[in-house]
Amino acid sequence: MKKLTIINPVIFVMAFLMILSFIKINTVNAQEDRWCGGNGGHKDDDNMLVGRITYSNIAGRDTNATHGNVKLFKVNPPSSDVMAVDSADVNQNGYYIIPGVPPGAYYIVAYPGDKVEDYMISFYPSGQLWTSATKIVIPPGPGQVRTYNVRSELMYETTGGTPVTGEAADSSNHNAKLRNAIITARSGNQWRGFAITDNQGKYIINSILPGSYNITATRFGYRNHAQNVNITSSPATVNFYMGRDTSFTIAVSNNSIIVKDFKLNQNYPNPFNPSTEISFTLDKPMDVKLDVYTIDGKFIKELLSGYKQAGDYRISFSGENLSSGVYNYVMETGTGQRESKLMVFTK
Repeated sequence: MKKLTIINPVIFVMAFLMILSFIKINTVNAQEDRWCGGNGGHKDDDNMLVGRITYSNIAGRDTNATHGNVKLFKVNPPSSDVMAVDSADVNQNGYYIIPGVPPGAYYIVAYPGDKVEDYMISFYPSGQLWTSATKIVIPPGPGQVRTYNVRSELMYETTGGTPVTGEAADSSNHNAKLRNAIITARSGNQWRGFAITDNQGKYIINSILPGSYNITATRFGYRNHAQNVNITSSPATVNFYMGRDTSFTIAVSNNSIIVKDFKLNQNYPNPFNPSTEISFTLDKPMDVKLDVYTIDGKFIKELLSGYKQAGDYRISFSGENLSSGVYNYVMETGTGQRESKLMVFTK
């Protein structure tokens, strides 16, 4: 008989509620993707990534994506391998959430849905080229909720056109096929389609209307390769043989601040009903602010704001009027230091 493993009940409840609350968001879609949170729950030393996908619609107004997928990539420079390690669906309000992300360096890429492609594939914080991407670096330390919004571009989806196919490979060795290269098609100022190369370096853009296009391949660690192509009513083949490029520097985004002047503790009890206690320690006098938010950033309540002396503090919080779910409490200091933790309210 196999020995049963006893699961920590707090971790189990938190994982259950998170899955229940965000089942439409946290779906892993790609076959090669894997779930980062090995225990199925958010741990103190892991991080939760959240954000919103937006783009300008055909009227030129900012709008939220209503579908799609966000993937988290790891890159092994100088670049033979790019691997998707986690993903999450975009909900109808444009939000995504990826829990259980361990420390490391990542790239965030937003994709439209398979059925309706109304915005372009985009790298965080915006842009369709690897050279415009900002790498996020999450250092070791207390787990936090980190926000990364992605700004995309309108795509003019077309039907009844002709397919464009091809491959991407290393220019010095055409047998070295490049997976996860992104191929984009643009006519004038309008984006008309994109595709991603598979494990054999192959791609297909399903429907392109006749006309002149700029078709570009982009892949981290390789020089962007653009070709001006005249598409007719017949299927077209456009291949890309890309040279390595390590000359550019990818910007690094690290939106965590190492907290040295205070310590924010995990609330207790957690999960809670109806009340819980949040404690923290100040190493020196300072201005502090403690607020509670929903997991998608909606303000709930201010628990503390003002100048406090060094010492230990405890504050009670009641979720009596809240819905069951996961909430985020955030402490900020007058010097810009910030720390946040998750708590679970059950009814």
